[in-house]
Amino acid sequence: MSFLYQTPSEFHFQALEDSVIFALDRQRWELAFTTIPALALHQLKLHARFIFDLKHKIASAGKETPDEKYKKLVREIPALLQRVPLFHIAIYLGIAPETLSRIRKRNIHC
Repeated sequence: MSFLYQTPSEFHFQALEDSVIFALDRQRWELAFTTIPALALHQLKLHARFIFDLKHKIASAGKETPDEKYKKLVREIPALLQRVPLFHIAIYLGIAPETLSRIRKRNIHC
């Protein structure tokens, strides 16, 4: 939102792995969208997918137990557990690191 409305961001991001970052200022971003129709279509599809995923996440957030969230993560993104510190996994799942530790102990077979 800060990019769209040219306001300071409420968030910050930190790369947990080596990353390649592409930067585009607002003026060039708008130029790209007006001159490259395929880019605009791709962005529209990304936004639609993001909204769908966000709605699903919000709908399931109150229904899933921490154990279910962990099992889903293991099932859908197993490599993440090898690449990202458990502290960050706990934050991603919305639980305390100690809770994640207990869940992992109970689900050793996952």
